[in-house]
Amino acid sequence: MDNLDLQPAADQPAGQPAADGGEIAATPVDLAARPARRRWPPIVAIALVAAVIGAGATVGVLAGTGRLSRTSQYSVSVYLKHDVTADQKAAIEAALSAFHPSGTVTFESRAEAWKKFQEMTANLPTGPSTVTADAMPESFRLATKGRWFDCDGVRAVRSLPGVDEIAVFQQPVHGYVAKITCG
Repeated sequence: MDNLDLQPAADQPAGQPAADGGEIAATPVDLAARPARRRWPPIVAIALVAAVIGAGATVGVLAGTGRLSRTSQYSVSVYLKHDVTADQKAAIEAALSAFHPSGTVTFESRAEAWKKFQEMTANLPTGPSTVTADAMPESFRLATKGRWFDCDGVRAVRSLPGVDEIAVFQQPVHGYVAKITCG
């Protein structure tokens, strides 16, 4: 009797008291003989198929337009403290391999930075008169590329003695330059 369920007798409606005021008689029913219920309505199956087709179409469009495998260019500037020593510069330059540069690493002196600054501000009506060549920081510059910028290089170099600041910019995407921040 493990596989039996009690049902009201065929001549008595379920939930109604017997005509004589007693209990409704129950007859044993074999559960294995019942038809199986559908557990998933057809609408759920259709929704799942549509979601899979939609995801496949999205991946296809992204791959077809090159957006799925796009490689971006990043420029990295490592600004040095004013009192950086030659040994610290050498250690910083050696650590820049953590960025996986796609070209050469260049060093920009204060004089070179001052010259670039003057060129950039030459067309301004009133140039910044308080800025001097001595105020310009020395820096290392490099380029790297990849689908995403890997902040491990920033973490490896940022804490070195002589490093003041690291700036990372993603080169123009849809006409805009994006600043990358690493935590």
